[in-house]
Amino acid sequence: MTTAGGTSATYANLPKGIAGRSENAGLIIGSSYTGGDDDGTGTDSTGRLNLYSYQRANVGSFGENIRHFLMRSDAKTMQAFYIPVQTSNKKGGYNATSRDPLASGIAWKPAVWQGAHYEANDHGSIHGHWELEVADSTGALQGRLEIPFVDQSKLSNGTDTTTIGIDYTNIRTNQADFSVRAQNITTGDYAGQTTCLRVGGGNDKVKEIRLSISSDMLASGDRWKIRANTDTESGSNAGTNFQLIRCADDGTQLGTALFVERSDGQITNGAPSARKRSLGGCMGHVWGPRLLRSALGDDRPRCGLRQPDVWHRRACLPGQRHR
Repeated sequence: MTTAGGTSATYANLPKGIAGRSENAGLIIGSSYTGGDDDGTGTDSTGRLNLYSYQRANVGSFGENIRHFLMRSDAKTMQAFYIPVQTSNKKGGYNATSRDPLASGIAWKPAVWQGAHYEANDHGSIHGHWELEVADSTGALQGRLEIPFVDQSKLSNGTDTTTIGIDYTNIRTNQADFSVRAQNITTGDYAGQTTCLRVGGGNDKVKEIRLSISSDMLASGDRWKIRANTDTESGSNAGTNFQLIRCADDGTQLGTALFVERSDGQITNGAPSARKRSLGGCMGHVWGPRLLRSALGDDRPRCGLRQPDVWHRRACLPGQRHR
């Protein structure tokens, strides 16, 4: 069935994708450019499918407007976005003047997929995820962002042994950077802030970024942790202090390499407890947030080490005097 907004092209001359079929294989909602541009003077000649829902999807999933069923373990259910590509050079296949597809020398190729699948194409593993795929330079679609609905870290996963559903999922990128565009927020409740990457949670929860040798959720891959800890916020800017934590080959914590007190900015090189003791009897060094000046007017900056012995004087930066 063909439904058109304005004058619709016939099915015979519409693109059908890579595996184009000669017969009418489904519902076609046609569109045309007869209405011109949406610039305030044109008319709407776009065909569309409007779906309306009044019910929530709770016990019986009543509110589901579109349902996709994976009828085989290796099936994919994808929404595909096609673009004309010049077969000679892989450039965009549009006429630079009319903006219509070129009359010849093009093939319609999928540039973006979004959807879900279960078993990998090569049958070698269980993917079990929703993903966003984007074409690479060869035209092959590569998964760039995935949200699993199974625990992918279990190597024993099989088509009939994998548990469907996961309490905590692991959203991952592939062949992709992840960038946050920093922008000034100028209006609304958050005016004066900038857009950012945020790890948030209450004072009773560790806020951390983990540097790991694995993209799995397993802690065994952890090597370094950048952390805002759970030290109690008791007022006067105390608590939620910063730690750089080092980890062993099995991912277990070896200890704190760097500790920064939020209230005064004082830095401890080593365990936080080093700040409470004389440096002569501990493994940590404590640095103050400000450059110290001589009471006699010497303007050379002083280092912040707390105990003036020979070993510590050697640790001063060039041009500094030990206090």
